[in-house]
Amino acid sequence: MSQKRYTNIREHWKNDLIAGLSVSLVALPLSMGIALASGVPLTAGIIASVVGGIVTTLYRGSHIGINGPAAGLIVVTVASMHQLDDGSGRVFQYVLAAYFFSGLIQVILGAIRAGKYADLFPSTVIHGMLAAIGLIIMIKQINVALGLEATTANTINTIRSLPQSFMNANIIVTLLSLICLIILVNHHKIKNKFVHFIPSGMWVLLFSIPVIYLLDFDVAREINVMGLSASVGPQHLIQLPDALAKMIIFPDFSQIHRPVFWMIVLTVTLVSSIENVLSCKAVDKLDPFNRKTNYNKDFIGVGGSAMIAALIGGLPIITAIVRSSVNINHGAVGRLSNFTHGLFILLFVWLFSPVIQDVPLAALAAILIYTGYKLASPKVFRENYQKGWEQFLVFVFSLTATLSFGLLWGIFLGMVFTLFIQWVQSGLSPILFWRNTRQLSIKTIREGKRKTVIKIRGIANFLNIISVKNALGKVDKEDYMILDLGYTRLIDNTTLEYIHEIEEKYFLEGREFEIMGLDTHQSSSSNPNALHILRPPKRKMAKLTKRQIAFKEIADNNGWSFNPEINWENYQLKKFPFFKTRPVEYRKNSIVGNYPELEVSWEFFDLTFDEGALLAREVYHTSAQLLRLPFEMPVFSLEKEEFLDRVVQMATLEDIDFDHEKDFSKRYLLKGPDPKAIRRFFSEDLIDFFKKGDIYHLESSGNELIVFRHLRRATTNEAQKMIRFSKYLVARLYRSLNDKNELKAM
Repeated sequence: MSQKRYTNIREHWKNDLIAGLSVSLVALPLSMGIALASGVPLTAGIIASVVGGIVTTLYRGSHIGINGPAAGLIVVTVASMHQLDDGSGRVFQYVLAAYFFSGLIQVILGAIRAGKYADLFPSTVIHGMLAAIGLIIMIKQINVALGLEATTANTINTIRSLPQSFMNANIIVTLLSLICLIILVNHHKIKNKFVHFIPSGMWVLLFSIPVIYLLDFDVAREINVMGLSASVGPQHLIQLPDALAKMIIFPDFSQIHRPVFWMIVLTVTLVSSIENVLSCKAVDKLDPFNRKTNYNKDFIGVGGSAMIAALIGGLPIITAIVRSSVNINHGAVGRLSNFTHGLFILLFVWLFSPVIQDVPLAALAAILIYTGYKLASPKVFRENYQKGWEQFLVFVFSLTATLSFGLLWGIFLGMVFTLFIQWVQSGLSPILFWRNTRQLSIKTIREGKRKTVIKIRGIANFLNIISVKNALGKVDKEDYMILDLGYTRLIDNTTLEYIHEIEEKYFLEGREFEIMGLDTHQSSSSNPNALHILRPPKRKMAKLTKRQIAFKEIADNNGWSFNPEINWENYQLKKFPFFKTRPVEYRKNSIVGNYPELEVSWEFFDLTFDEGALLAREVYHTSAQLLRLPFEMPVFSLEKEEFLDRVVQMATLEDIDFDHEKDFSKRYLLKGPDPKAIRRFFSEDLIDFFKKGDIYHLESSGNELIVFRHLRRATTNEAQKMIRFSKYLVARLYRSLNDKNELKAM
């Protein structure tokens, strides 16, 4: 372990400890829920979380991810249990053996550096597969949420039996499930920081366990509710062994001679590897330090941990996006948070096993239904449609194929259908399309000492993306790169996603990267990652809404400009601390203006951003103003301080307080990397301005400020008020800086 890593642990162990505790509160109910939905002992999920935390931390490629069982493997496990069941009662032991070999294959894949081949799977196909998994999870858990026996029927038969299930529903259990779902759905909408700090899954347990005590589920009995009779009892509660040693289940390798066994190994390996890489990519986008996962090293780490977990009765292990999102949002910095989250889970199970056994199955079913919904929500469908009708067709086809034929066939058929759509759109013959794909032309041209031009001709898609990555990866870090796509016949969604990731990376590193030639292409969507075909682009002007008309009038009356269209290129906002861990989707309804007397240009816009990623993602909207200043400031963030901020800062000591300005210090949470410079910058005059004015969230990136207030779009009056506030703020900043310059001159 490097000295740098030791230093990070010493410096940030408090942050990682708090984050690890928060993650464990998510991971415990979620891991049990995944095991429940998989039809295996609940301890299998707990073991995977403990091993994923304590063991995987010792060797892995991810810097800030959290390791544990995967929701995406629920469907695989259920199918595996059905296929290997020989009536001996040892089917789970057979499946554990398959998990072991799957982990071994992952270790081998990492050792031979095969991580790069994960990009060969089109992202839209993968999202279609995950949406299908989400639908299956939801449908399968409805019976449990209704207080009935979990169904083992296939998805179609389960859907057909739903009317009968609703007729036979247990009213008490159903009401409990509904309230738990309401908690999960509305948790992110509550602005209180204390409520937001405790994960939604833990709020479900904090509600449901007292209800179980109140209704005395430990004893089987009948309860009348609204004239309806309902039976409650221990059958509606989870069951755990009374000792940790009894949780251990050893694998049975006696089925390795069966072809179906190795088909299961292949399926588990493929799905877990794809989901792990997808999660790692999402975590990398959330990492405030812009660190990147080493996929080969991560394959070895999660594969080796999966082998250990399988040997003692645990589910496969991946980088889990829900837990990783919570980890980042709660201030984690390094790997210690993953270790402590596993340790906390082990302590919880050891110390509070009697309490955990009073968790109702309905609560876990609600968590799983919500998890499935996040994978297949209407927003997932809408986002794929926003990438163009071609991507939407691929998404729906992959989803349908997965539901109809299973995961492996769903991925394969989705890839074939993707190629079919691309061939039709290219306008080429099948032979010419294949030749342009297989023989993609990539030329690297040096222009001067510090400029590299890369020209791509042919069909750039998921099949040859490794060639594109290799070409871009060989460019000298000091070079100004120009990527010429003007003669590329077709560029698919997967390739464009990677190109724009490189563009963002260059920007954050202060390097120059320019894309040329896309304006000669046609796409069915304004999304920058939509499929692009070499034809003149077509643009349609949409009608303005009433709010947009009002914004245009404001702009016209003040000599400003207004643009209602979506702007997808917003990686420059990652310079601000708030957006380092909250990816921006797009901004629109932009008003561009300036304060001439202050020499300041600015832009007001509606902003849509995410907190978390994939199934952990929550989408937020706000209206913000970005100001470009002609002078330098310290990097800082300023926001309203709440009780929870004071509790957390006692541990992390991040809040910058002023002893002589206690009212300001109590009102605002002020943070930044250079406290001394920030204290010098915040003069008495500036502090007085913030004490008397409205409270906005304010952040500095050095020579730019961003200002916003509500996690919703601003009204026209609120927009004008924000623009006036920013003008007064900049004027006060000028006055404060002039005062300091005069003092220096004296």
